[in-house]
Amino acid sequence: MQDYSLKIAETIEDFLRADDWKFDEVDENGVIRFGVSLKCKFRRCNVAIQVRSTCFMVLATLPLTADEESRPNVLEFLNRANYGLIRGGFEMDMSDGEVRYRTSQYCGDEEVLISHEMVKDTLYVSLSMLERYGTPLLEVMMGNLDPAEAIEQAEQK
Repeated sequence: MQDYSLKIAETIEDFLRADDWKFDEVDENGVIRFGVSLKCKFRRCNVAIQVRSTCFMVLATLPLTADEESRPNVLEFLNRANYGLIRGGFEMDMSDGEVRYRTSQYCGDEEVLISHEMVKDTLYVSLSMLERYGTPLLEVMMGNLDPAEAIEQAEQK
């Protein structure tokens, strides 16, 4: 049984084709996957767009995980970054140190309303946040910057 909206998935795939993205078509779980180049020291991230029956989520995951020693500082950095954000937020898996940015878009219960502009906006929010905060986050992961200083650097841009 399919547990996601075909209309949402098809619109996302149509946008990605029209915008010349290379991606794996939606799988049996309603997930569309692809890699993206970033303009920060991370250089790349992996994107998974999870389609549900009434919404979709963009999960942009960084290729490097926070080691156990750096996780408290990374958590502080992510918490400081999240404070005041309007759309989406950073998350870290405490078991393995995976860091990602998540945004979501509600598309309606009764009538599904989705457009290429909605897909673009939701996707680009995640990617732009990784680019803005990526390099300072990496410095925190490496122990080169204090979380508060790193946020100051990221938010001066």
